[in-house]
Amino acid sequence: MRAIGNTASSTWATTSLVLLNTGHTATVQGAQTEWLQGVLAARPTVPFVFPVYHVPGYPSVRSFAGNTSVLVREHWVPLFERFGVRVAFENHDHAYKRTYPIRAGRRDSTGVVYIGDGAWGAVPRPIGREHTEPAWYLETAKSVNHAIFVTLDTRAARFEMVDTAGVRFDSHRARARCAAPAAACR
Repeated sequence: MRAIGNTASSTWATTSLVLLNTGHTATVQGAQTEWLQGVLAARPTVPFVFPVYHVPGYPSVRSFAGNTSVLVREHWVPLFERFGVRVAFENHDHAYKRTYPIRAGRRDSTGVVYIGDGAWGAVPRPIGREHTEPAWYLETAKSVNHAIFVTLDTRAARFEMVDTAGVRFDSHRARARCAAPAAACR
């Protein structure tokens, strides 16, 4: 087994969690977006890069038009798409959701899947509470406390969603990013 990290002796890393701040102490736009672009650009050969942040760009409970959600979609989502991110973890809504793959604001099999909405230790909220119609981007959503287990191998990540009784209620598989520019990996 090889050590993973950014040391001089390490020539590879398998995973990067990119932790972002959705307006609690840093604005989405500006310096944080510039930082995100640099971080994603610096990891072209890392097969699994997972952004993790609080307020979702694609909410399951709250309004799609919420200010922070709009900022995430305007500033971060294009970078996720440009740099070949396969899955992003979103939170804040206290429910569970998995989107269809999304690219350029539409369902697209080459797009990013947004998973989460954060409901392990909080009372789950009703799906679509602030939506005026069913959300076009939600492939599955439930008002359920849950954990997400991620298993990585050299070619893919497997996500298993488990409720508090230990029952798996959803799963997803995402292939690893390739080392070429995102457009060549589709």
